Amino acid sequence: DMGNVSQVVPGIHPAISIAPPDVPIHTEEFREIARSESGHAGLLDGAKALAMTGIDVLLSPDLRKRMKDEFDGSG
Repeated sequence: DMGNVSQVVPGIHPAISIAPPDVPIHTEEFREIARSESGHAGLLDGAKALAMTGIDVLLSPDLRKRMKDEFDGSG
C-alpha cells in the first residue's frame, strides 16, 4: 500500500473529487455520477494532473533534488 511505498521513496496519494461531498463512494448514486460526463471529465482531469506532475518530475533535476532532500529529512 502507499504507506509502505512512501517509507522508501517519496510519493503522493492524490484524489480528485467527481461528486458532491455528501455523496459517499461505493453507492449507486456515486456510480451514476462516475458514469456521467462530469465523472468522465473528472477522470480526465485527474489523469492530466498526474501526467503533468510526472513530466515536471522527469524534466526538473532541481525538483527531484528538493524532493529527495525533503524526503531524507523527514525521517
